[in-house]
Amino acid sequence: MYEFTTLGALIGLALAIVLIILKVHPAYSLILGALVGGLIGGGGLVTTVNTMVSGASSMMSSVLRIMTSGVLAGALIKTGSAQKIAKTIVDKMGQRLALAAIALATMIICAVGVFVDISVITVAPIALAIGRKAGLSKQSLLLAMIGGGKAGNIISPNPNTIASQTFAETLIASGVPALSAGAMIHAGATVVDSLPHGSFFHATGGSVNLSIRDRMKLIPFEACVGLTATLGSVLTFLLFH
Repeated sequence: MYEFTTLGALIGLALAIVLIILKVHPAYSLILGALVGGLIGGGGLVTTVNTMVSGASSMMSSVLRIMTSGVLAGALIKTGSAQKIAKTIVDKMGQRLALAAIALATMIICAVGVFVDISVITVAPIALAIGRKAGLSKQSLLLAMIGGGKAGNIISPNPNTIASQTFAETLIASGVPALSAGAMIHAGATVVDSLPHGSFFHATGGSVNLSIRDRMKLIPFEACVGLTATLGSVLTFLLFH
C-alpha cells in the first residue's frame, strides 16, 4: 500500500507540472493532479475528495494571513515605495556593485513584507536596465534577485506560512524555539516553489523574459542558495542555542 501511495503522489505531482507547462491554469492543474494521485494511490474517490477538502480547509488560516500581508505588499507597490527603495539602493551602490545592489534591493523589499516573487518582479525592470549598461546576462540578474529575495524571506513577516504548517510542529516538539524554527523553514521553503510546478518559477522567469528552458538552468544554483541559507540558519541556532 505504501508503494502505491508513493507512486500516486509522484504521478499526481508530475501530472500537475505537465499541465502547468502546457498552460493549463495552475489551480485546476493542482486539483487534477491531487485527484489523480489520490486515486492511483488507492484512496478511492470519496476518501481522496474528502482529503482534498480537509487539506484546503486546514490552510485557510494561513491563506488569510497571506492575504492580509498582500495588502501591505500592494500598498508598497501601488505607492511606488518598493520601486523607490530599489532604485535608491542601486543608484547609491553604482554599476560596479550592480549585482550586489540588485540582490540587496530585492532582499530589503522582501524583508519588509512583500512576497519574494513580487519583490523580484518589482526590481526586475531596474535590474534589466542596469544589466544592459553593465553587460550582465538575464540569468545572472535573476539569480541575484532570487538570492536577495530568499535572504529577505528568512526575516520577512509573511512568507511560507503554509510551508510552516507542515514542519513547525515537529521542530518545536524537538525543542527548537519558535523563532529559530521559523528561520529554518523560511530559509529553504522557496526552493520547492522554484521548481516548474510553482508560481515562483514562472513569475520570476517572466519578469526578465526568460524561456522555460533557460529558467530551468537556474534551478541548481537556486538550490545552492536555499541550501546555504538553510545550513546557515541551522548552524546559527546550534551555535547560539
